[in-house]
Amino acid sequence: MKNFLLLVTVVFLLTGCVRLHRLVSQYELPVQSLQTQRQEGKTRVFFYNATAPSGFDFKDKIDIVLDGKNVGSIIPREYIVVNLKPAEYELNLTHYDVFKFSNTYKLKISGEDMFVKVYNGIFKTKYKLDDQFSVKFDSWYKPAYQKH
Repeated sequence: MKNFLLLVTVVFLLTGCVRLHRLVSQYELPVQSLQTQRQEGKTRVFFYNATAPSGFDFKDKIDIVLDGKNVGSIIPREYIVVNLKPAEYELNLTHYDVFKFSNTYKLKISGEDMFVKVYNGIFKTKYKLDDQFSVKFDSWYKPAYQKH
C-alpha cells in the first residue's frame, strides 16, 4: 500500500510539472505594462489571474484562448495585456488540477479598456468583467510576459 501511495504521489507531481509550461501567445503582445498604449481602433484588454495562490503553480495557472488562438497563460497575481478589435470572441479558459477543467464563454470586447478577472472555481475556470483595476493592482500583480 505504501508503494502504491508513493507511486500515485510521484505521478501527480510529475504531471503537475509538465503542465507548468506557458502557452506561446499567437497574438502580437504589446509591452506588458499598465501604461501600455492602446492601438488605434482596438480595445486594450487586461486579463488577470485572481485565483488565491495555493503554492502549486501548475494547479493555479490559467490558459487563455480567444477564437482558437492562444493569448497566453497566467498564474495568480499575474496579468497579460493584449490589444483586440472590438467584436464578440469565444473565450476558452483552462486550468488543471487532478483533472483538466476547460470552459468556453462568449466575450464581447468593446470600449477603450477592459479588465477581465479570471479565476479557478471548484470544477470550472471562470471570468468576471471589472470596471477598473483596484487601487493596489500595480503592487499586487506583475506582467506574465516580458518583451526582450
